Amino acid sequence: MFEDEIHRSPARRSKLEITCDILNVISKGAEKPTRIMQLANVTWDDLIMYLEALIRNQLVSRQVDGKRVTYSLGPRGSAILEHYLALKHEVEPLKLESLTKESISKALKFNPSVGSEESAVYERLASALKAEGSTVLSQKQEGKSGAVHTLGVVVQKANGSKHGYVVLPEVDETEVMKLFVTQLDTELNIHALYGKDVTPKVAALAQVYSLDLSPVSGMNQVAEGQAPGREPKVDVLRFSGKSILLDVDPGISYEAIVRTFATAFRSPERAVFAFTWEGGPIYSALASLEWVHIFKMTSQTAYPKPSGRGAEVAIPQDDVSVVLDLSAKTLRANSGKKSLAIFDSVSDAIVSLGFEKTYAFLKSLKEIFAHDPGVTALFVMKRNAQDERVTSMVKGLFNHHISYDSSGLRTTRET
Repeated sequence: MFEDEIHRSPARRSKLEITCDILNVISKGAEKPTRIMQLANVTWDDLIMYLEALIRNQLVSRQVDGKRVTYSLGPRGSAILEHYLALKHEVEPLKLESLTKESISKALKFNPSVGSEESAVYERLASALKAEGSTVLSQKQEGKSGAVHTLGVVVQKANGSKHGYVVLPEVDETEVMKLFVTQLDTELNIHALYGKDVTPKVAALAQVYSLDLSPVSGMNQVAEGQAPGREPKVDVLRFSGKSILLDVDPGISYEAIVRTFATAFRSPERAVFAFTWEGGPIYSALASLEWVHIFKMTSQTAYPKPSGRGAEVAIPQDDVSVVLDLSAKTLRANSGKKSLAIFDSVSDAIVSLGFEKTYAFLKSLKEIFAHDPGVTALFVMKRNAQDERVTSMVKGLFNHHISYDSSGLRTTRET
């Protein structure tokens, strides 16, 4: 029963894998050294070396009964094997064995097509980005690998960040992976405008990769002259002291209204802090505002730590306890000030954590904010990113709803 489970070439295994393979076959009843050697797929000399280390460190015990020599797992060996198998189960979805240099090489050679329809969108986008102060760069960008990537529009924004834009008729998981490789190689923030609706699985993968996916229909806003990031002129201070659900149309530059909130609350008497996903449009819109304390949610850390960019703090994206703890501490540190807390976004949290965990988290976060009547809390939710039942339940948590789309900002519920 073990042969299929432990049948790898020793040359392909690390010493840790060989050690745990030996522990594994012993745990399943292989007692005699010859049998252990066969099932663990090691040479006799290697088996002696590993058994010596395992016995010396009390992971395995050796029993002698006359001429019979057998081996069994000790408590430490069982514990280590259990941890190893659990970790192995966790990393299985990574499919590390299937990763090859050839697949990455193909992704590095990926260039989106630029037809007549796409060209018109790129022209409008480039004009709008230039109008907001961005510098248009060459469409061809050389990555660190030496590969040259061609994108529809490449710009450098006023804050120094560089962004690449592509238009794709449709986006699948392969396209998302290719775009992510381009993002890694060029260190550009990649934004993909798609024609056909993306599946929840594709949207979730893009969120993990910190890729910005938006429907190409959102370019209508650009065609009308409103560049991404330009702040709409509205009075948002009238929402002070409330916990608000902000329903946004992901097809337009909704980060503009979030930036407007942050700008309006700028004063020595107010504190502004935001929990936002690394690489997303709201992160890009707020990162250049020196008065906004950014908590950057990322998969690249297991605990809060400075990101190296001013006062910005990188935090684990799936640990809600960290967000709750930092929210409470930030409010205490700014006691007496009228704070603005921004959470970007409810929709991404549902994709990452699942609805039930997100719902409980939102309730806890609202309770923290409710203890300070001076706090304005803005929760961003992307329209149509959830089904109607989920949307309805999330909306039920909030007494104040506002909506932002191509028609502007409006109040949709106030009780």
